[in-house]
Amino acid sequence: MEPQRTTGPSREEAIVLRTLKLGDSSKIVTVLTPTYGRVKVVAKGSRKLGSRMGSLLEPGNELELVVYARPGRDLWMLSDASLRRSALRGGGLTELGRLDKLAYLLAAMELADRLLPEQQSLPELEELYRWFLDRWHAEAGADMPALFFGLELELLDRLGVGLAGRHCAECGRPLDARALYRVADGTFSCESCGRGAGRWVTETVMTRLNGLSLRAEPGAPIEGEEKRALGRLLHEHMGFHLPNYRLPRSLYWLRGSGATSSEQDK
Repeated sequence: MEPQRTTGPSREEAIVLRTLKLGDSSKIVTVLTPTYGRVKVVAKGSRKLGSRMGSLLEPGNELELVVYARPGRDLWMLSDASLRRSALRGGGLTELGRLDKLAYLLAAMELADRLLPEQQSLPELEELYRWFLDRWHAEAGADMPALFFGLELELLDRLGVGLAGRHCAECGRPLDARALYRVADGTFSCESCGRGAGRWVTETVMTRLNGLSLRAEPGAPIEGEEKRALGRLLHEHMGFHLPNYRLPRSLYWLRGSGATSSEQDK
C-alpha cells in the first residue's frame, strides 16, 4: 500500500531501527511507522551536546515523532520526538548479563531495516514488531532464542516465503517424525517420501519449529543442539529466499557468552 502524500508535518508512532551519523552534528534515523512503513528521517543537530533528541534515537526505542513526509524522496525531515518506551531502560537490561537479550533486540531491528520495503505502508508488519517488543520487554533472557526465531518465522510468512513444516509436501500427511527439508521451495517431506538432496531435520526440531509463535506462551528454553539446528535451518532459508538478508551483526556478540543459536551458524 502506497503511503498517502502530504506536505505538512504529521505525528507518527515509530520504532527506531537504525541510526547513522550525518555530518558533524546530525543523524539519519531509520524508523518503522504504521502510516508510511520503513522510512529514513534526518534529525538535525541530534548529536550536539545537550540535544534532547539525541538519546531518544536509539534502536529498539518506541517514539512519537513529528515528521515532514516527502514520499518518493530518500530522506524526510524529523521535527520533534518524544519517548513512548525505552529499550535500554526496560526489559530487564539493568540486570547483569543481559547482553544476550539486547543482542536479540538489535538483531530484530536489523532484520526489519534490511528486509522491509521502504516507504510502503505495511500495518501488519508494524503490528508484528509491536508484538515482538511487548514480548521482549516482558520475558527473561532465556526465552530470547524462541522469541527471535518466532519473529523470523512470522517475517518469512508475511513476506511470502514461509516455511511449510506441518505437512509433507508430497503426500500431505502431518509431519510427526523427522523430515527432509529442501531449501529451494521451503518444504518438508516425510520419511516415506523424502528422497534426493536436502537436509534431514530431527523430530525434536520439527516439533519446536511448528510450535514457535510470537503469540504462544513461552515454553521450555531452546538450548544446545536444538538451538543450533533451528538457527541453521532459518538462516539457510532466509539467505536463499531473501536477497537482502544478512546475519544481524549483534548476534556475533553471543559467541563469547556461550550462546549457540542461529548466530553460530549464519
